[in-house]
Amino acid sequence: MTAHLAMCPRCTAELVQVRRWSAADPPAADTDLPTPSALPSPRRHEQTLRLLPREQATLLRSNEPRFAEAEGVHMVFELQTTPLGLLMINGQLIIDDQAAWMGALLELRQADQLRATALLDEEGRWSCGPLPDLPVELRITNELGHVIVLHPSDLRL
Repeated sequence: MTAHLAMCPRCTAELVQVRRWSAADPPAADTDLPTPSALPSPRRHEQTLRLLPREQATLLRSNEPRFAEAEGVHMVFELQTTPLGLLMINGQLIIDDQAAWMGALLELRQADQLRATALLDEEGRWSCGPLPDLPVELRITNELGHVIVLHPSDLRL
């Protein structure tokens, strides 16, 4: 983990943020955190999922399953609103080498802030929330550093 933190500004920034949140004193100014523009460009092993078009009948029902895919990667997910107007996201990653993604870290970010995390189970399933109903970036990283991303414009009620 130390070696990874030495070369990954995104994870280093998150560790600093977590340490600040867990400190007893109020957090100091975030002047030493990298700005989003200073974060690295897409990683070498990053795939971006494309949201598949929804059928006309499902456009009226926001809790219908949605599908996204990239080469050799498929995802099905549902977005649901809680009675308080918050967003719950449940899904499953379907990929050829499912074992390589068991226990992978799923991150949900809103406005470049980490809002929720989950681990994929042995069948690639996950559940996160509740979150404010704002655009969400979904990012899944496995042990080997391979990343799958669904951009905020695709992940909204």
